This record gives sequence, C-alpha cells and structure tokens, in this order.
Amino acid sequence: MHPDLSSNYPNKETFEEIQFFSGHNYQRGIDWYMEYFPLPSNSSSDYYFEKSASYFDSDVAAVRAAALLPRAKIITVLSNPVDRAYAWYQ
Repeated sequence: MHPDLSSNYPNKETFEEIQFFSGHNYQRGIDWYMEYFPLPSNSSSDYYFEKSASYFDSDVAAVRAAALLPRAKIITVLSNPVDRAYAWYQ
C-alpha cells in the first residue's frame, strides 16, 4: 500500500469490515467510528480509508457518508464477479 494511505482497524467484535455507513453501527456515532483509525500523531499517512462490499448496494451508505464527511471522496472499485464469489466462498 502507498505510504500516504492508511486503512481502518478491523471491527473489534467481528474482526471484519466496520460497515459503519450501511448498517446499525452508524447509530453508534462518529466517535465510535473514529476509534477504528490511527491518530494523526501516530501515523505518517495523509489519507485514511475504510471499505465495505456492502456499501455498493446500500440505499443509505453514500447519503450517510456525504452527510457526516462532506469532503470525503467516495471511490468504487469493481472486481471480476467470479473472483469476488470465490473470495466470499473462502
């Protein structure tokens, strides 16, 4: 990964994606969400990101993200459907 990028920590309960913007975790608030990212003083990264496959087809994820983090960029990465199905199978 590029040194200017840092990802979130895994979910403490599931060790998977946070799924903050598409699920019930949104109700926990921004302070809960920010616990999953390194503090700027502890990181040399300039940009932070969080990802979830559930965001793509969510009716609320993009709206919630834009409302909470209006300057954030939303980027969609598409993968081969066969590769994606195989990854889920594992």
